Amino acid sequence: MDSPRPQLLILADPPDAFVELFGISMLERLLRVAQRLGFREALILSKTPDEIADHLAKPSWARAEMALDFRPRETDPVLINDVAPAAERILLVSAAFYYDARLLKALAESGTTRLLIDSAPPPESVPLWDNKAGEFRGAPPASAAWRSRHAE
Repeated sequence: MDSPRPQLLILADPPDAFVELFGISMLERLLRVAQRLGFREALILSKTPDEIADHLAKPSWARAEMALDFRPRETDPVLINDVAPAAERILLVSAAFYYDARLLKALAESGTTRLLIDSAPPPESVPLWDNKAGEFRGAPPASAAWRSRHAE
């Protein structure tokens, strides 16, 4: 990987983050994949950070090397420059979805800003393409330069 690893920022809210896939919640699964990819810390933003922290309170060998920082998500949409203003690169993911490790690896290693877009997006995400307010539910790595150009 040529550029430094981006800061991992996870949007996690119940009930989506708690949905189980083969007995493991989507949030737990995401953290396990992130650890296998070499991430050692994650900033978790949630409207209910205490509930998310309680969900992850039980130790897991599969994410034992991950340091977790829980912060309240106070704005909708999330303003990344308010959450992680010093980060040069950010990988923003939603715990509401499953991501294949190869996809997250490719996004994390990308030296440029990328946005993962569904070829048949749900109607509630269409306003995002028009720069209108809406809740983000995807996985973009975003550089500080890109974020400064798209602050509003």
